[in-house]
Amino acid sequence: MQTTLAGQFLILSAHDRLLQAHTTGVMHAVTELARAGDEERWNVYVWADGRLSLQNEKSRLWLSAEPDGRAICNRPKADEWEKWTLHAAGDLFHIGLKSAHGKWLCAQPPGQETRYGGEVVADRDACAEWERFSILPSKQGQLHDPIWWEAVGNAVGGATALKPIVVE
Repeated sequence: MQTTLAGQFLILSAHDRLLQAHTTGVMHAVTELARAGDEERWNVYVWADGRLSLQNEKSRLWLSAEPDGRAICNRPKADEWEKWTLHAAGDLFHIGLKSAHGKWLCAQPPGQETRYGGEVVADRDACAEWERFSILPSKQGQLHDPIWWEAVGNAVGGATALKPIVVE
């Protein structure tokens, strides 16, 4: 199955921190929007079935959800565990990312109740506040599919309930 590059995006957590992949594959959300670098830039690819795969700009590796709930960016190619379903979070502004295992991507608060702060996991059963993100086109990257981006924006902006976004 083929993928299409939708463009390059920044993914902002509910705590106003960017989704970040370290070169080791470890995921955090601790960087502020104004300090975005290549570790915080994501190439978004869309599969024919509407699911997404996220490739980190710096490492060129793929974000994966492990069955044990870990989110890690260390895959050299996108396969089933690297596919995510995009959902409108139902608040007219945010999205949620659901893994192939049926769990939600979550960015924990920076510096609170976690080992380092801002850890990113894929182990949540519901899309609550910490599982909601904003997706923003990167100023450094190119928007390859403006029609896809417009359709996502319309779906998010019109969603009053949690629902998957499928752009055909």
